[in-house]
Amino acid sequence: MVIYLLVMKIDHANMAIEKKPHRNKKFNKLLVEQFKGVQVAMANALGISPSLISRYASGKGIGEDMKTLIEEKLNLQRGWFDQDENAEQPMIDLSNISLEKMEFMKEIAAMDEEEFHAKIGVFKAVAAVPTKKESNHDN
Repeated sequence: MVIYLLVMKIDHANMAIEKKPHRNKKFNKLLVEQFKGVQVAMANALGISPSLISRYASGKGIGEDMKTLIEEKLNLQRGWFDQDENAEQPMIDLSNISLEKMEFMKEIAAMDEEEFHAKIGVFKAVAAVPTKKESNHDN
């Protein structure tokens, strides 16, 4: 019985060790992508001390409670920190999309949020104007 408990404890410790670098990698990805690397901004969004952000960014282990808090505050899918980044992602059929449309999508993906929202407003306004073909069809 004692041996069994010891083995379980070691296995649990190994699982925590395996998750730690994975969580820190994802934490740093969030920090850069959502907060442009600004630790104070992330701390404010999470309602925690900037010193904790610094510690996690430098590799301090992210426990279950903190993992859950971050997932909830940043509207991440529950368990996001422990999902395998290499797992298969849903496939999108791009076979019927022209090269020009793909280039346009790449440009959109490269925009920051502010630029995207400014340009999407213009795009929607232009899209609302009927084309010559649509105007003639109504008559």
